[in-house]
Amino acid sequence: MKGIPVPYLRAWRVQRAISQLDLAAASGISRQIISRLENHPAQNASFDTIGRLAKALDIDAQQLAHIDPATVRFIAPALLAGKVGAA
Repeated sequence: MKGIPVPYLRAWRVQRAISQLDLAAASGISRQIISRLENHPAQNASFDTIGRLAKALDIDAQQLAHIDPATVRFIAPALLAGKVGAA
């Protein structure tokens, strides 16, 4: 598994009142990738991408990926520990 979908990326971005361009600048993820993830909710995002987007949106990576760590055990430990995208 190379990543997981982020079906609520657009909802989080809109809730934070941030444009795709501003999110791209804050996260270091291209606007094209953000657009693709928003327009194709089943598209997988890498754990690094999820972490960077979550940090830019000021939310936990688990929230962005809509993960329940109590029930999902196959997700990368670094993502569950909140270490992805930190720096």
